[in-house]
Amino acid sequence: KNNTADLIIVPNLMHHISDFNKFLSECYRILKKDGKLYVFEPTFREQHQDPEDFFRFTPNSFREILKNNKFKVLKVNRTGGAFSAAIYCLDQASQYLPGNIKKKYKKKINDKLIKDFLDYEKKYKKNLVRKHTSFPTAFSIIGKK
Repeated sequence: KNNTADLIIVPNLMHHISDFNKFLSECYRILKKDGKLYVFEPTFREQHQDPEDFFRFTPNSFREILKNNKFKVLKVNRTGGAFSAAIYCLDQASQYLPGNIKKKYKKKINDKLIKDFLDYEKKYKKNLVRKHTSFPTAFSIIGKK
């Protein structure tokens, strides 16, 4: 029914919706006045669940998509960074290896390396070569009807 929901939560799903504008139109229709839409979406990940993995959004692109679908954007949060993305890629790469090679690989990619990378992420937040660059691995955004 129209105007019945106070909140719609869309966790890690938008990239699987082929007609996201139609989906957002439906969200807008069923939200009450001042109702909120909360979306959490990865910006960085492997193509998965083929063939239903369609898009990768950025926080800026999704802000514009929400505005184009009549939502007022209240808040955008970015999470992760270049070093957590590197850890994620290393972990994903390990899933391609057979068991005996994976064990050797995991010894090289140990807890200390992961801790160091996460420490680097806290300390080194800016790209020193390309000034207008960020590397969020995910974002959340809140839109209001």
